[in-house]
Amino acid sequence: MQETDTIFHRWYAAHRAGQRSVLATIVATEGSSYRKPGARMLISEDGQMVGAVSGGCVEQAVARQARQVFASAQPEIMAYDGRYRLGCNGTLYIFLELVQPLEPESLWQSYQSTYEGRRSFTIATTYRGAVSEQGSILVFPSSAVYSLNGQLMSSRGRDVALSFMAQPVAPQPASVDQVFVERIHPSPQLFIIGSEQDAIALAQLSTSLGWSVKLMTHPLHPLTVRGLDTVNAEPETLLDQLTVDEQTAIVLMTHSYSRDLGYLLALCELKALTYLGILGPQQRRDSLLSEVLERTRTLPSWLDETLYAPAGIDLGAELPAEVALSILAEIKAVFAHRPVSSLRNKRVAIHASSTPPV
Repeated sequence: MQETDTIFHRWYAAHRAGQRSVLATIVATEGSSYRKPGARMLISEDGQMVGAVSGGCVEQAVARQARQVFASAQPEIMAYDGRYRLGCNGTLYIFLELVQPLEPESLWQSYQSTYEGRRSFTIATTYRGAVSEQGSILVFPSSAVYSLNGQLMSSRGRDVALSFMAQPVAPQPASVDQVFVERIHPSPQLFIIGSEQDAIALAQLSTSLGWSVKLMTHPLHPLTVRGLDTVNAEPETLLDQLTVDEQTAIVLMTHSYSRDLGYLLALCELKALTYLGILGPQQRRDSLLSEVLERTRTLPSWLDETLYAPAGIDLGAELPAEVALSILAEIKAVFAHRPVSSLRNKRVAIHASSTPPV
């Protein structure tokens, strides 16, 4: 949601300044492409651009096309063939529309409430239909529905988009209305329990990606780092300071066995968790789990699948920044449901080479 949030903030700033904006959305692709359907960028009348529909090579062409949309106030779809101009051998179909909702302040408030509450919302873009029925609608969890361009609220255009949202179907011929539907989810949320250099590096790296990050430290080892959200939390009060959803990861890296054990006991009271990482070798992990089992008599069912200990992927990390990269890459892969070579699956010591020397 980070790119979406940047776009919303830029649109609202332009709106408050009396400027119009054009939203460009990739609605379909053919062949290979750097960005996939759902990638967006916003162009303001003063020429400012946020977001991206490629690695940087298509944006100027989209900005030029946006001038026509500003002039005509009509949505357009452009096809950008990258076979001879891009590194990707594919074509992008980019829908451009003027952002002029009928209730901009209400739209902004609905978005803010959804973002701050870490809730998902839906964007449905109808294109290749009648001009009066092309455009995007936003449906928020509060059931509020907004048209981005102020033209889509004709009953047929709105019903077409809502029907696709309820039950998406395969693309139709160009003469039939087509709808691109995307569910926008909250940005990944990461709680890092620790205060050493590797914990700070992980917090800084994940923050640079736009993730929601909180660095949690023990009151006996408090920490304040400029630019990072830090909070002191004892194991007994840890759960009071956690808001856990499907996009939440927690990494335990205090470098203290007793503290890790206390925090792990608290975390085992959670009902579910997508990713729990623990720093340290397999032997330490097994010892921690054995002590938790002795004290609680049972382990949570989610632990088998979502415990990554040792945390990180097998890239030979040693320095704090490298450890941070290893762990962050694993979390990203877990959230994206992609297989990686996790250290938890390694059958030898985590710093041992996986291949014998030549």
